Amino acid sequence: MRGSPGDASGGPSVSDWSRHRETIKRLYIDERRKLREVMEIMATDHGFVASPKMYKVRIKRWGYSKNIRTADDDVRSLMHSVNQTRRPVVLATGRVVDSRRLALHLRRKKDIVVHAAPPPQPPSIRPPDIFYISEAVLTHTRGYMYGQTIDVEFVSGRTAHPESRLLTDSMHMLRDLLRADKLNEAVVFLRQVPAQIHALLRHEPPQILNRIFTMVVHLLSVPEQKERVGRTIKALVNYAAATAAEPNLGWSDHHPVRRVLQGLAALDDQDTLALHNLAVRAWKCLLETTDAALGTHACAVNFPRWLDMGESAGYDALPGTCLAQRQLELCRQRAADCGEGSPEAVAELFYLTELERQRVDAHGGSKDYLISLLTLTLQRIPDGECQVAKLNCELYMADIAKEQGDRELAGAYLRAAIDTRVKRGGAKPLLFQKLTKLEGWLTEWGEVAKVAELQPWKESVRASMDDATAV
Repeated sequence: MRGSPGDASGGPSVSDWSRHRETIKRLYIDERRKLREVMEIMATDHGFVASPKMYKVRIKRWGYSKNIRTADDDVRSLMHSVNQTRRPVVLATGRVVDSRRLALHLRRKKDIVVHAAPPPQPPSIRPPDIFYISEAVLTHTRGYMYGQTIDVEFVSGRTAHPESRLLTDSMHMLRDLLRADKLNEAVVFLRQVPAQIHALLRHEPPQILNRIFTMVVHLLSVPEQKERVGRTIKALVNYAAATAAEPNLGWSDHHPVRRVLQGLAALDDQDTLALHNLAVRAWKCLLETTDAALGTHACAVNFPRWLDMGESAGYDALPGTCLAQRQLELCRQRAADCGEGSPEAVAELFYLTELERQRVDAHGGSKDYLISLLTLTLQRIPDGECQVAKLNCELYMADIAKEQGDRELAGAYLRAAIDTRVKRGGAKPLLFQKLTKLEGWLTEWGEVAKVAELQPWKESVRASMDDATAV
């Protein structure tokens, strides 16, 4: 039978295809004959004639497929279906396939995939930019230290120009002002910091990296002002990096300090935590490199730098209890060698006291041991010697007395600290800081007359600072 006369295409009619559907399926699908062979049998035995294209279109429309196509993702679910049943399986395309034939196909496909697929490649993972920046900052920190002659003179920084110390003094003063919520006064002194940064880079003292890391870390330890201060500190870091690149400074592109500043400036301006953490890591790397260069015994001279980091970054940033044990042994040795009241022994005793103060501030607990160390240090200080130790011990005793509610003793210790500051000379900002602190206490205690008496002195110090800045 050739196509129905009414079929405009000249091929079999729909009814002809329907009548021979099961026969075509048996020959093509069940007996798996080739299409050409199916066409010959249908023409010879059934008088059914159609072109190969017509056969393919009709077979596809019926949903028959001799070759089962499945995506790799389908194999697992199909294998599960085959294992669960012996009945025909419906594929995602809607085609119905004998389960045994499907099982053979899936096993063959699985073997082909296993043998043909290339071995899996490890994923390409790009670390975040902070990783590269951190490694660069640490590398250049070590590089700077490896290029120096690290000895007692280098660590002590006694030969540094006085202007190079101003930045660190300002950071200590600004933190106290921020903690006291004296923002207006803090802003006044912040305006002086860019000039101090320029002076620090120009003089390039041995402790330049210590002072840079102090600038970054010190103010970020004021939680109440962290967001606002973080933006300010990042702006100062960016300014320092730009200043380090100025031609008149004479630093090459590969100068380690310049590269350290570039790394810190490359951090996200909004990511205060990343800036703080990287500066602390670099600072710790700097101190560890210094200790290693000095050796086991000589590294005691580097202990004050560790105290600087503890004061700025917090006691928990320090390397465990080994510092306290080492310093206690050194105190005993200095007292035995030089005498308990010698400046050398008193200085080491003060460092031990300072470490204990940082521990108590961080972890709380009894202050009895701290008070005993402070009292002992003040008793042993020779006249006119160890003024920094005397000043700080008086300040700490003043804070403890105020905390314990002893106004008279607190005021006496704070006034003694101010007198010590005046006798030591220099650092007018730090004197102003102590006067501001005393003013705050007197105001809190309602001592209006004493506040009024203090004002002329405070304003004269402020005026002298303004004159120095103008010059």
